[in-house]
Amino acid sequence: MTDDTVSLLEYLRHRFGGKTYVAGFSFGAALAAFAAAQRPDLVGTLVATGMDIDGAAAASGAYEFALTAARQRGNRRATRQLEAIGPPPHLTSKQFGTRVRWATNFGGVTRNQTYATLARELVTSLVRSSDYSAGDVIRTVRGITATQAALLPDLASMDLARSLPRLDVPVVMVQGRHDQVAPAESARHYASSLQAARKDLVWFENSAHTPHLDEPARFRDLLLGIRDRRLAST
Repeated sequence: MTDDTVSLLEYLRHRFGGKTYVAGFSFGAALAAFAAAQRPDLVGTLVATGMDIDGAAAASGAYEFALTAARQRGNRRATRQLEAIGPPPHLTSKQFGTRVRWATNFGGVTRNQTYATLARELVTSLVRSSDYSAGDVIRTVRGITATQAALLPDLASMDLARSLPRLDVPVVMVQGRHDQVAPAESARHYASSLQAARKDLVWFENSAHTPHLDEPARFRDLLLGIRDRRLAST
């Protein structure tokens, strides 16, 4: 996946010239960081939103959040399902899906959205896109489970502070204050320890894991500011 990202960046440089501003979300942010580490000459700035940094801490935090919320709300179905999968590591799609579903439903991913509404929005966007045929939509949805199965072991053991202590590109980390998927403490620790050409940690106070969805206007303005090289320390 990193090699594919580098190939795309090489194509963009060939097609448009210069470096590319790369915005990645969640695991995509970690993937973008690996690509930037491999080829810093291709990346103008890395915008890492809700970046997966510490897999073990993220899994434990999301599970505890979901289980605590389920018990406090008296949601017996959620409590039963979460207790059944037990604490992390969650290395199967079923375990991972259960944790993510309830963390989402209790507001830890996108505020005022549930797992079902986010899934419907994803499928709707695929169906309405001129870039996806009916077969493409089916393959994409089916591929989610297969992709999870392939990536979950790596995600569970990921530790960017250890594997990527240095990035020779400017880095802007965007972190939702209410994120229950990529913990705030992991972002704070990584921003502090990371050696980078320049680094900023920008907090979105009214966001969870998806600042680009929770506060889209501010996120857009942030990207425009980065493009115009006018980002002020936050």
